Amino acid sequence: MPPPSRFRGKLNPAFSAAHGISNESVPTPAPTAAGQRRRPQGQGQSRTSSSSSNTGIGGSRTKRTTPSSSAPPPPTTKSREQKVQAALRTARLTGRLLLCDCNLTSLPDQMFDLRSGIEIDLSLDSSSNPSRGSSLGEEELTSVDVSDNDLSEALMDERVERFRSLSVFRARRSKLTKVPWRSLGLLDCLTVLDLSGNCLSGSAMVECLPTFLRELNLSGNELTSLTTSLESDVDDGKGDGGTLTMPHLLSLDISNNQLECLPSALGAPNLQTLNFSNNQIAILPANLLATCSRSLLTLEGKNNRLGSPPPDLRVCTSLRIVDLGRNAFTDAPAVNSSLVCLSLEGNRLSNLDNLFGGDQVDDESFRSSLTELRISTNKLTTFDEDVARCLTSAIMIDASMNDLSDLPHCVGYLPVLRRIMMDGNPCLRRIRPQLLNDTGALKAFLRKRGGPPDGGGYLDAPRVEEGDVCLVGGTGRGVGSGGGGVASTGTGGGGGAAKASQPRTNKWRNIVNDALVGTFKLDLRNQRLNSLPEGLCNELSKADTSAAGSSGRQRGYDDDGGDASAIDTVGKRIRRLDLSNNAFTCIDGRWFKALPDLVSLNAGKNRIDTLPESMACIPLAEIIMNRNLLTSETISGSVLCRSMVMAKTTTTTLLFRSLTTLDLSGNRLEWFPSEICNLPNLVSLVLSGNGIKTLAADESLSTSSEGGQRCGWIAQQEFCSLPSLELLDLSSNKIADLGTLPDCLAEAGGGKGSLRALLLNYNELRTLPPRLGDVRSLTTIDLRGNPQRGTRPAVLEKGCEDILAYLRGRKAPLAAGTAVAAATNSVTTTGARSMASSVAEGGVRMGDSNEVVALGRTVGDDVAVGAAATPISSSSNISDNNDDSNENEEKMLADRVAELTQTVDDFRMKLHNVHLSEAMKYKMKKDMAKFRSELIREERRLRSLRG
Repeated sequence: MPPPSRFRGKLNPAFSAAHGISNESVPTPAPTAAGQRRRPQGQGQSRTSSSSSNTGIGGSRTKRTTPSSSAPPPPTTKSREQKVQAALRTARLTGRLLLCDCNLTSLPDQMFDLRSGIEIDLSLDSSSNPSRGSSLGEEELTSVDVSDNDLSEALMDERVERFRSLSVFRARRSKLTKVPWRSLGLLDCLTVLDLSGNCLSGSAMVECLPTFLRELNLSGNELTSLTTSLESDVDDGKGDGGTLTMPHLLSLDISNNQLECLPSALGAPNLQTLNFSNNQIAILPANLLATCSRSLLTLEGKNNRLGSPPPDLRVCTSLRIVDLGRNAFTDAPAVNSSLVCLSLEGNRLSNLDNLFGGDQVDDESFRSSLTELRISTNKLTTFDEDVARCLTSAIMIDASMNDLSDLPHCVGYLPVLRRIMMDGNPCLRRIRPQLLNDTGALKAFLRKRGGPPDGGGYLDAPRVEEGDVCLVGGTGRGVGSGGGGVASTGTGGGGGAAKASQPRTNKWRNIVNDALVGTFKLDLRNQRLNSLPEGLCNELSKADTSAAGSSGRQRGYDDDGGDASAIDTVGKRIRRLDLSNNAFTCIDGRWFKALPDLVSLNAGKNRIDTLPESMACIPLAEIIMNRNLLTSETISGSVLCRSMVMAKTTTTTLLFRSLTTLDLSGNRLEWFPSEICNLPNLVSLVLSGNGIKTLAADESLSTSSEGGQRCGWIAQQEFCSLPSLELLDLSSNKIADLGTLPDCLAEAGGGKGSLRALLLNYNELRTLPPRLGDVRSLTTIDLRGNPQRGTRPAVLEKGCEDILAYLRGRKAPLAAGTAVAAATNSVTTTGARSMASSVAEGGVRMGDSNEVVALGRTVGDDVAVGAAATPISSSSNISDNNDDSNENEEKMLADRVAELTQTVDDFRMKLHNVHLSEAMKYKMKKDMAKFRSELIREERRLRSLRG
C-alpha cells in the first residue's frame, strides 16, 4: 500500500505541467486506523486514486487509470526546429552558423539558401524593417559548425560549394561516413577543417583540400590512407610514396585511425604540430621530417609500430616536444640539444647511447635543455653517464620499470632535478630502497661517490675533510696530504687540487646570465662569500656585445683620474646587488668598479663594520645594511656623512643626490649622526633595533676632524631636515629624549610635510611630546611599548587621527601647569598642594581622543577648592593678585579657542563626504556639538577676561 499523500488540494497548474502530472493522478490518502486522527468528512472523497489498485481497512478503493509520466518527454520536432531557426537567424546577422547539438539527422536545406523564406516589406525603410538589407547569404558565411549530431544517414553533397567565404568548418562527432573532398577543395578561404570523431574510412583525399588550409583534424576515424595516389613503397624507408603540398598548414592531427604509412613528402614547410598517435605506422619518413625541419615544434607518435632504424630527429632544429612511447624501438632516436620534453616509455630500449647522436662524447660543454625525460617500461640495464651529465636542465626523470642496476654519481649533481622515479627496477641493489622515494636524499647519496663532472653548471661537491675516503665505482679516491695539494684523486696520495675546489667559471657565468634577465639583479645570497670571487669579477668585466648593452655614462676609477674602461661591460647592465647572509667584513671597492651603474645594494646579515670610499661615485638609491656591525662613529665618518660636508661647500656626490632608502637596522649605533638629516632625497630611514639613547643635540661628541661628528636631530638653516622623508623608523631603541624632532616635524610644511609613518614604539620615553599632534601629515604612528604613564594604553591602540587629536588636546593642560608653578609654593595645605602639582604635571587626564580638557574653571579656582577644606595661612586669592597668571590664562584660552574653531571646521568638512554612513554622520554631529558647546563657553570666558 503506498504512503498517504501530502497534498490537501488541487495542484498548481504550472507545477503540474512542469512535472507531467495532473490533478486526477494525485493519490487519495489511505484511511486511518482506529485511534488515529480522522480527516473531516468528505475530504478523502474529493481525491482520486492513482493508476494502481490500493486496498485499505474496511473495504477496497476505486480504481482509475490516468496517464502519468515523471520523465521529461524526448525532444520534439518543434523544439528541434526552434533551435535550427534560431541558429539560421543568427547566421543571417553574424555570418556564423552554429548547428551543434541540435539533434539533427539531416542537414536542413535552409542552411544552403539562407535568404529563402524571409519576408521583406519593401514599402518600409531599413530602420522600420530589420530584415531589409541586413540578411547575409550562404556565400557570406565564415563559420559553420554541425558537431554533435547524428548525420550517419545524411548526405553532405556538393552544395557546400556555396560557402565561398567559409574559413572554419567543424563536423566533430557527427557520425559522418562520406565527405565531399573535391567540393571542400573549392573553398579557397577555408583555413580550419575539423572532421574528428566520425566514421570516415578508406582514403581521405587530402590532396584535394585547399592550399590555404592551416589546421586539419582527422583524428578518431577509420582512415587507412591520406591520399588516393598510392605507390606502396614501404620497404625502402620512404613511406607510401604519396606527396601532399600544403604550404600554409600549421597543425595536422591524424591520430586514432588505421594508417599504416605516412606520405613520403609533406610539402608543409610551416608545420608546427604533427600527431599520428594510435595508428599502425612502422616508418617515419626522413623526407617528411626534412620538409618541416625548421618549423616543427611538437611530434606525437605514440602507440604505433615504429622500430629500427630509429629516426634522426636532429634535423628538426626547432623541435621541443617528442612523444614516441609504446613503439618498438630498440635504440633511442637521436634528438637535438634544444628538446624540452621527451617520452620513450613502453619501448624495448636497452641503452641510451645514441640519445644525442654521440654529440656529447668528448665535449664537456655539451648541455641538453631536456626538462622532462620519460624512459619507463623499457629494458635499460645501464644509465649512460655521458647522457646523464648533459641533463643539467632536467626537472623530472622517470626510469621506472627497467632493469637498471645502478645510477651514475653525476645524477646527484644535476642542479634543478626535483624528482627521479626508480621503482620497478629489481636489479637495483646498490641503492637502498628508502632512498628511492626521496630524491634529495638520493642525490646527496650519489654525490658522496665522487665529484661533479667537468664543464661546470653542477651542484657544489660536498666538503671533504682530510682523511675521509669516498668510493666511486669501487675505485678509491682518498684525500692525501702529499705535494701540498688540497685533495688528491686516484690511488696515490700525490698533490693537486681536487675538482670540487677548482674554480668553476661556468658557475659564475650562469649567475651573471641569470642577472641579465628581468630586473637585472645579481643574486649572491647565501654563498658564504667574504670577498669578490675572481671568476665573478672576470665575468662582470667582459665586454658586452649584446644589443641591449648599456650606453650609460663612462666613469673612471683609476687613481690618475683617467677612464678605466672605453667600452661597455657586462657589469654595467647590473642594477641590483644582493650580498645578504654572507661573511663580508667590508665591501671591496672592486664591486663598485665592476658594477658602476648600481642602484640598489643589499648587504644585510653580514659582519660589515666599515663603508667603502668608492660608494660615493655610485648612483645608489637604496642601501640596506641591516644586521651588521656598524657603529655611530663609523656612519658619522663614512662617505654618507662626509659627502654632506662636500655638499655644503661646492660639490655634491652622486650618492648624496640619489639616495632615497637607507636601512641601518640591527647594528650598533648608540647616538644619531646629525649629518643624515641633510640628505635631500631620502624617503625611508630605518634605524630600528639599535642602541640609540637620545635624539637631543650633544656638542660634546664634536671632534677635531674635518666636519666634526655631531649627535642628535638638528635642523640647519642651509638644509631642511629630510624634506622628502616619508618613513622614519626608530623603534626598538633606548631613546628617552626626542630632542628637537617633534618641533622639526611639526614646523615642516606647517605640520603638513611629507612624513607619513613615524615608529617610536619600544623605547624609553617617559612622556609623549604633545607637539607630535601637530604633525598632521602622519597616517601611521606607533608609540606603544614605552614606560610613560601619562597616557592609557587603550588610547595608543587607536588610529593615527585619534592619537594625534589626543596629543593636541594635552597641550592646554601642560600650559596650565606653568601658570600655577608659583601657586603651588604659596599653598600650605597638603591637599591643595597636591592638587596644584597634579595640574602642573599634566592637567586633567583624558580617557580618549574625544575627551577635551575643560577650562571652565581657572587654576586658581581649583586650588581654592582644594584649600577650602583646611584653613590656609593666606586668605587672598592667588589668581586675582597675580597679573602674570591672568596673562598666561588669557593666552591659553585664546589658543584653545583657535584650536576648537579649527576642530569644528574640520568636522564640517568631513560631514560633506558623500560616502559616510548615516550612523557615522550621527556620531560626527554629536562630537561636533560637544566641541561647539565648549567653544562657545571658552569664547565667553575669553571675553570676560578681556573685559
